[in-house]
Amino acid sequence: ELYRIVGELRADGRTVLVNTFTCGLYRLRDLDGDTPSAEWVYSTPWKEPPYCAVPVVAGHFWLQTSGPEHAVVSLDVSDPGHPREVSRLTLAPDEVPHWIALEPNGDRVVITGYQQLESRVLVARLDRASGRLRLDTTFTSPGAARLGVDFGRERWPHGATGAAIPHGAVFSRP
Repeated sequence: ELYRIVGELRADGRTVLVNTFTCGLYRLRDLDGDTPSAEWVYSTPWKEPPYCAVPVVAGHFWLQTSGPEHAVVSLDVSDPGHPREVSRLTLAPDEVPHWIALEPNGDRVVITGYQQLESRVLVARLDRASGRLRLDTTFTSPGAARLGVDFGRERWPHGATGAAIPHGAVFSRP
């Protein structure tokens, strides 16, 4: 069952890749013809709740979270019928990635999620030539024990309102 889908039109103008909340990646073909089809081409293991979510595309690389594996996976989709894993950024066992966004024309990937990522934001770096992912160790709060920026504080400039829970994240331009 396709709970939620996010698609990406490939360079041929006729093929769409779609991921599902249950960690599957499908290729939709011949959308402009009389016999469109959906074909499963890749998935990561999943369990309830699956937590696989919003992918991003950088050239011929498809980045997708795999919550059950505590990872962000980079796939080479230059052959959309046969995605090939080229990199895997594995997080701590208590960090479940869910939402990612890619910096436009850049190499930074923002990561939010669940469990110990519920109130933290991480940034990874993407090598756009190889698809390799690595955590950005400079993106951290001063004196923090863990990478990333933590929004889990109780007091904010506007008062004691409790922890903030960042979910969706995007890069914006001034």
